Amino acid sequence: MNNWVHALAVMGGELYAGGEFTTAGGVSANYIAKYSCGIPTSVDEDKTENTLPKNFKLEQNYRGTQELLDVSNWLLAESAIDYNKKLVATRGRGKRPQLHTFSNEWEEGRWIAQDLLERRGAGANWREHMILVRSAYAGRVIETALLAKEIPHRFIGGTKLLESAHVRDVLSVLRLVANPKDEIAWMRFLTLWNGVGDVTAGRVVERILTEQTLDGCIQAMKAEVKLPDTAVLSVQVVSEFQNTVATALSKAVAAMEEVLSTKYRNQEWDKRRRDFGLVQKLAEKHSSILAFIEEYLLDPVYGSLVSRGDDEDLVTVITIHSAKGTECEVCYVVNVSPGSYPSKFAQGNENEVEEERRVLYVALTRAKDELIVTRPRFRLWATSQDAPSSIIDESEVTTYFFDALPEGLFDESVHAQEGWTPSVSAPQIAEPVNVGIAIG
Repeated sequence: MNNWVHALAVMGGELYAGGEFTTAGGVSANYIAKYSCGIPTSVDEDKTENTLPKNFKLEQNYRGTQELLDVSNWLLAESAIDYNKKLVATRGRGKRPQLHTFSNEWEEGRWIAQDLLERRGAGANWREHMILVRSAYAGRVIETALLAKEIPHRFIGGTKLLESAHVRDVLSVLRLVANPKDEIAWMRFLTLWNGVGDVTAGRVVERILTEQTLDGCIQAMKAEVKLPDTAVLSVQVVSEFQNTVATALSKAVAAMEEVLSTKYRNQEWDKRRRDFGLVQKLAEKHSSILAFIEEYLLDPVYGSLVSRGDDEDLVTVITIHSAKGTECEVCYVVNVSPGSYPSKFAQGNENEVEEERRVLYVALTRAKDELIVTRPRFRLWATSQDAPSSIIDESEVTTYFFDALPEGLFDESVHAQEGWTPSVSAPQIAEPVNVGIAIG
């Protein structure tokens, strides 16, 4: 078929294409052609003019139920732009969407993980669940909650927390302390330092592998003049806290901060640095570095798109920008809070606000059977870059898509406690930093 197809529609059990093109037989279709066994055939002129419109408006939806589509219809109807679109579910009616409000994103993440476990216990497959996030960084807290509950998952649209290069750099020192014969960990750790290349690192590793104790390995490191004292200190400080893993991790980050900030100075180091607090949160339940390494690194409970097939039973965590064309039985759309939808950086710009509306529209239309929207009242980790504190100042947010929800659109639950104040349980690292996530 040549030229352009502008629209497709199903009418009377037949698939029609609208546009200006010629069919496979060379016949001009002008505006309408009917597909028969995948081959377009022309429709006679009378039928074209009198029965079928030249411009199709695709409003039939075969994915979700009407209760789910009512949410996306309402979202578009609230716009100043006339989208002139109202989706109708061919499946009919189903479950009403849920809206859950939490004290903070840690409570939000823990609730989602627990909800997944309960659904699994009731017989559901992991693969029937999809969690939609704005960005890989915005999904870090959710991923941490899934890891803590040992829920197998895959991440589409970003690098997973424990597979991130900066996290693997810090974990290399924990690995070599847990197993001084881990040659790969030694090579990764040693080559981080300025002036130490593969040749120098290989020479040091040869000496280290002849040693029988970690103290002997440290002495071998001291013998290499190209290796800075900070590298030796990093190994020493971690070795002193082998039975308090969270502390060991915090000390490692502090000791390695200069070399890491230099390596990632042009790669959003401030955002990367925040990840260490999340890994530290995972480490809190472990009493030995070896147990931590064995659970999360040697035999990880999360899925990998490289090593696992798409047909395996995994929860999918996906960025919204990667979600077009996807669908799932149960979808969680997380952090639908002021300053996120629309993004704080889109406030006051009509075009950008509408683009943010379309992003949320995509997220809300992925569910087949159940739609669960969650939002934290405060955000402790995924904060705006220029915020003076870790909590979004909602007075700066002039537009919030969920400001005026009509009654009955959602089944609403509020999990936050009245008078709640930010908890100090969110992970801390060596020094507090004002770090954010550019949403969008």
